[in-house]
Amino acid sequence: MNWLTARYLPILALLLLSLAGVAHAQDQTSIVDKLNLTAAQKEQVRQLRSQFKAENERLADALRQAQREAKQLKSANPVNAEALRAALQKQANAEIEIQIATTRFYERLEALLTPEQQATLKRLRQQ
Repeated sequence: MNWLTARYLPILALLLLSLAGVAHAQDQTSIVDKLNLTAAQKEQVRQLRSQFKAENERLADALRQAQREAKQLKSANPVNAEALRAALQKQANAEIEIQIATTRFYERLEALLTPEQQATLKRLRQQ
């Protein structure tokens, strides 16, 4: 992997995740429509999505900040390996937190559903 590719790989990964998130959100919308949610459930899903969006934006900001710090440290001469290691660990931790937040979102979403809706959701996800 050359330097240019390594430099832009995290940005490319975020872009792909964003695009996948949009596609997934579109799929999720159609799936949610097929669950026959009550008005109360629809409002709860809307609130969950809003909370997730806010949390995800905060976490994405933290990830971008960690990436900037690591980039700056990589360009130093000489490179402070300990500081770079800490910045890279901070970056990895931010990525982990994004994955955990996404998992929590789906757990909370499923918890709103009746057993029948959960079964429908499981069946739709397998398609």
